[in-house]
Amino acid sequence: MILQHLLRVVPVIGILSDKQSFKSKPNASEVETVFDAPLEMFLKDENRRSEEREWMGEKYLIHYFNFETENKQFVIWGLTAGILIHAASVVYDRTPSFLEQRPRKLICASVSLCKFRLIVVGKELWGYIDGSDSAPTMHSKLAHWEVKDVRVMTWILGSVDELLVPNLRPYKIAKGM
Repeated sequence: MILQHLLRVVPVIGILSDKQSFKSKPNASEVETVFDAPLEMFLKDENRRSEEREWMGEKYLIHYFNFETENKQFVIWGLTAGILIHAASVVYDRTPSFLEQRPRKLICASVSLCKFRLIVVGKELWGYIDGSDSAPTMHSKLAHWEVKDVRVMTWILGSVDELLVPNLRPYKIAKGM
């Protein structure tokens, strides 16, 4: 999966025949400690909380799971929690007992689509796509607005499959595309 910051994450699940012989080599800048947690806990509403967030007008939940082992407290959250919720759903063939509300727009189907979204949002041009930043009526401001709108249209045309481009050419503003 490709996330909003163009980070590619490929979760890998394996079965250890001899857990004691497995020696993990985590990246210290990414992983504080390695520990075991029961996978099924990521389907239960126990020891879980969530926070609602919004990105590009879409609300989603970030989940936090509290877990204790060997008298140590851990919080498993964010992307890690999301991956484990999905893994548990697949392994146990059931949905979680809580609202998952995944961020559909945060996970992009392609790198070019993610880049497009990041550029448009980062340059504060999303209003040209959703129509909230409509063309001004004052002629002095219209030229500046049109330049930005054409920029967004160019990014759209560069972000879609080339077979779709002829279908988008008739549109005169980015919102129409």
